[in-house]
Amino acid sequence: MTEFNGENGYSSLMCRSNEPHHTVFLHDFPLSDAMVANLRGDLADAPTTVHFVDLTGDPDAILDALRERGIDLAGDYVSIQLLTPSFDNAEAARKVFDQLPHGDLGKIDLPLDDEFTPERAEYLIDVIRRSDYHEQADVADRFYRLLRSRKPYQVGITTRDGSLQINDDTGWYMLAGPLTPKEARLLPGGEVAYVGEAVSGAFTVDGALLATPQRPEAAEAATAMAALGGRLSEDPVTVHIEAGRVTAVTSRGGLAEELTALTPLDRYGTVTEVGISFNRACHPFVHGWNAASNEGRPGVHIAIGGDPDPERKDFARAAKLVHLDLMAATTAVEINGQAFMRTE
Repeated sequence: MTEFNGENGYSSLMCRSNEPHHTVFLHDFPLSDAMVANLRGDLADAPTTVHFVDLTGDPDAILDALRERGIDLAGDYVSIQLLTPSFDNAEAARKVFDQLPHGDLGKIDLPLDDEFTPERAEYLIDVIRRSDYHEQADVADRFYRLLRSRKPYQVGITTRDGSLQINDDTGWYMLAGPLTPKEARLLPGGEVAYVGEAVSGAFTVDGALLATPQRPEAAEAATAMAALGGRLSEDPVTVHIEAGRVTAVTSRGGLAEELTALTPLDRYGTVTEVGISFNRACHPFVHGWNAASNEGRPGVHIAIGGDPDPERKDFARAAKLVHLDLMAATTAVEINGQAFMRTE
């Protein structure tokens, strides 16, 4: 990987635009004075005007608050940085974003409902502040150059007690680098993701997990899954996969049985994502609560449940589930026979 270039965090995340640029931190919980000062300081030398706006459930009220701050909603570029643990307020913010002709949306992926605390929110904001989104763009560029060297491509992933193969010609999503116009992305991020079905082999989960409820009614199940994450290093779980379907989940101890009790194969039997992550600010793994930084930690993860691609399969059914990311701490990735990444 390249070295950090000194422009990290929100400054490196920012999309440069020809229009007057505004960065709007839209939040529905109090931010500490120190955090507000840090965020203003991070962007002090960037070509943007920083605003902090209270998030209500009324999109029209939010738009009025932006106008009151001198933002030309039709002509200016508005980057919304969304901080909310509420599904309803997130939907209100998305309606605001959809009305802005120039802008982007970065949603800090906060824990929800009873898992949320301001301290956990500030932990994740600090991860973003330490992230180098230009470095991520460089790493992703190398990934895509290697991927294009053969068609169909071959991606090989080695974990502690298993290996996966992806042989396909479908594209990978880029969830890394600076934001782009009209993009909406979860943060901190820093990965490329595959959502096809041409994946087979065995994947050993010895790092952490991230359980994201797709709707409020799944929040309790997500909390129960998060409680298992701290035991993965002592009792790694291996997920066996054939053509994108989970065929078995095993471990030497009892953790696999506990996990499958929460994720029965009739509902969680499809691999909905394979992600290769490279956000160095997302280290170390966090256990005990659903920290989105676990997904960005350099390495590989697979996901079951939910679906990151709403145009694929039955998203209405998937939305009732938990999107469960399972992270390997020990990984090696080869792309078309070329070494790309190794983590321990």
